[in-house]
Amino acid sequence: MPNSPWASLFYRHLLWYKSTQNGKNNKGNLMNVNQTFDELIYRPTAAGLMYCIGSKAEPLVGLHWPTKAAVVEEPNLTMVSGELKSNETASESIMRHILREYGCAREDVLEITPLKLVTLLSPTTRKQYRWCIVQVIRPSQIIKPAPREVASFGWYAPGQLSSAIDQMHREKQKMFRLVLKLAISEQSDLTPFKKLFG
Repeated sequence: MPNSPWASLFYRHLLWYKSTQNGKNNKGNLMNVNQTFDELIYRPTAAGLMYCIGSKAEPLVGLHWPTKAAVVEEPNLTMVSGELKSNETASESIMRHILREYGCAREDVLEITPLKLVTLLSPTTRKQYRWCIVQVIRPSQIIKPAPREVASFGWYAPGQLSSAIDQMHREKQKMFRLVLKLAISEQSDLTPFKKLFG
């Protein structure tokens, strides 16, 4: 990093421009880049790919319809996510958001595993995503959505997930598919999704 303040600023903007161009060429609007100056211009955000093992012994992925989207009848399914505070790890942040948005108890969350990838950046929302895989228990009992945040919640089996992803914004679709593919490679429970998403 250059020592001069002006040179440093120019360098940061140059890196930003290059990363946006690389991201557009490779992943639509997504960028998968190492942290440099990113924390200065993107909001740190924790996101979780949440799943459980259903009654038929198959994995189910949990997604919700945000209240803000529901009010304007916007089809925008999403995953649990929210601000990553400076004194939190991604796992701690996701636990906080799960408890608040989904009304789960801590004992309902079996495991939170940070995904092994560099940070994903969204130029559209100006967010810097750090993803975790979240495994929870008792899918039919634990979700009690907070009305201010979550209008509805659903669990999606491998054969249902594509239709759910189609109800996301385009950039979010790309990010979610990438994260799901990585999660499948790291978590054997998710192997049944591999045929369609791996």
